[in-house]
Amino acid sequence: MDFWSRLIAGTSLAPGGNKGASNNPEKRLARFKREYSSLLARLPPSHIMKAS
Repeated sequence: MDFWSRLIAGTSLAPGGNKGASNNPEKRLARFKREYSSLLARLPPSHIMKAS
């Protein structure tokens, strides 16, 4: 059950979600940046493309 709750966390399917936060562009951008940097931190350096 923990797997599924983490999988849908932050989506419209999550129980008790804050609908106002999902409509706020600043909060959405901050959440995206936080999740994206977390993802990049977990990837090995060889998987990160460098800008030419």
